[in-house]
Amino acid sequence: MVHYSGQLSRLIESGQVRKSYPLRRNLLISFSSAHFAVDAGCSLCACLLLTRWGVSSAEFYKLVMIYNLVAFGSQPLFGWLLDVAKCQREGMIMGVLLTAAGCAAAGGSLVPAALLLGVGNALFHVGAGAGIYAISSGKATPSGVFIAPGAVGLFAGGVLGATSWISPYYAAIVLCLIAWGLIHIPVADLQMPTEQHHTAPRRRTSYFSIVLLLLLLVVASRSFIGFSMPVPWQEMEGAPLMLVVMAFAGKSLGGYLADRLGWTTWCGTLLLLTSVLAVFYQQSFAAACVALLCVQATTGVTLVATQSLFPGFCRRYREPTQNRYLGQS
Repeated sequence: MVHYSGQLSRLIESGQVRKSYPLRRNLLISFSSAHFAVDAGCSLCACLLLTRWGVSSAEFYKLVMIYNLVAFGSQPLFGWLLDVAKCQREGMIMGVLLTAAGCAAAGGSLVPAALLLGVGNALFHVGAGAGIYAISSGKATPSGVFIAPGAVGLFAGGVLGATSWISPYYAAIVLCLIAWGLIHIPVADLQMPTEQHHTAPRRRTSYFSIVLLLLLLVVASRSFIGFSMPVPWQEMEGAPLMLVVMAFAGKSLGGYLADRLGWTTWCGTLLLLTSVLAVFYQQSFAAACVALLCVQATTGVTLVATQSLFPGFCRRYREPTQNRYLGQS
């Protein structure tokens, strides 16, 4: 039996960590692929509301608002529940299955489908995020790699939904197969953090709150800028694809470069550069692309940094027993 003792980096000298490296790599690839599929399924259903099911604009925005409120607003609650129940991986798998159920129901019951998609998306992100943090050894690189496919999934689902030639039932089948695959990924020898070695001292409560607030403001500002600033180049041919490429590149490479250059220096420089480029955001598509690349390059750091403020809660992602499988512990 392997006993888990806090940071994975403490065990780098042991053969156990080297032995588990291929597994950690496979988990990262699997979780990232699942992230792509979950976001693609949600985006597909949203676009089909207009192209196949012909809902009105008012109804469309109502359903999207319901989905957004559930998918994003419920993540703190679901994260807390999964941490308390110590079932983050089960929550991740349940999230994939609920997303599949939402895709299957989307053609008939629109509001229940929006709720299923929202809950499924929220459960997947908090559950998978806990798993990525557990195998990241305190680095931002795995988080960046995990986050990046979500942007591509949103774009791919939107394109498929706009063409209206693919049924959401196919997305549901793919998601069920992904859930089956996640259940059967072997996780023997994988080191996980424990609550015992991650306790935030009470005397740092004020500092903790300030850092958490700043991290959340960075996340909120990214979304606010993207939704609130109309631009003349929005309808330009190829603009959506280029923006997705910039977002993917920023997310996937940002964590790696932050680990090499230092989180504070990297994120501080990028946010300062973004604030300057925001002045030219509306007039210059090139400036918008660079600004998007810069701001998305902070996502891996903000995810790991936020989770690091709650280190005692990312624990027991699985039962630490040899020759067990996800879903069988």
